[in-house]
Amino acid sequence: MAVLTIRDVSRRSGLSEPTLRYYEEIGLIGPIARDESSGHRRYQTEDLDVLQALACMRATGVGIEDMRTYQANRGRGHEAAAEQRSKAIAERAAWDLMQHEGGGTELVVVNPTFILGPTLTTELGSSLQLVKAMLDGTMTVVRRQRFGVADVRDVADLHIRAMAAPGAAGKRFLALTDGPTISFLELAETLRRRLGPLASRVSVQEAPGEDPPRLVIHNDRAREELGWRPRPVETTIVESAQCLRDLGLLVT
Repeated sequence: MAVLTIRDVSRRSGLSEPTLRYYEEIGLIGPIARDESSGHRRYQTEDLDVLQALACMRATGVGIEDMRTYQANRGRGHEAAAEQRSKAIAERAAWDLMQHEGGGTELVVVNPTFILGPTLTTELGSSLQLVKAMLDGTMTVVRRQRFGVADVRDVADLHIRAMAAPGAAGKRFLALTDGPTISFLELAETLRRRLGPLASRVSVQEAPGEDPPRLVIHNDRAREELGWRPRPVETTIVESAQCLRDLGLLVT
């Protein structure tokens, strides 16, 4: 059975070392076994499996309490857990299939965060519907939440790189722009700052409540192992809005 250090797990899950320690402190995972001589954490493969699922949820803005629900449902089996986080369960099932029945088949997983970017169709997904609501002024208050952003064009590029690289087999890659995660308020402020009259209806009033916790996720593996270079987050936000304008989908 493989034994992993906290550095190994951080690189393979996309979660920072402080986040791994925090999840153990609050009882979301663990307790993690310790090396008898050094006292350092020693993770098992099963621990990594759980953390990869949590990283997938965290990347899309899932809160701690929903993660706790997912963890509780894991003990009841995949069917119950799928009610909470079907994507995470689907990925886990894919890895299980590869392990037990995959034969010579190889699997690589790309996990994008909040996908934005220009669309080729007027049928909008939920993320662009949100941007449209901001620009149209129908979203009068922005919710308090932090998340990573992935440009749809960069996600496509990462899929191609992952398929073409022999060393990518058996790994998972988080897709998000460089730099810190953003909030919906920061997204709204970017629209107002960069787009002038087009964003005149965008509200920068944030919903009441506490500031969302700091969200630390990174794309190091995709950058280092596949040479992936995503666009700046502001470029993605601005070109998403411009695309909606060019397709005639905004209120005039």
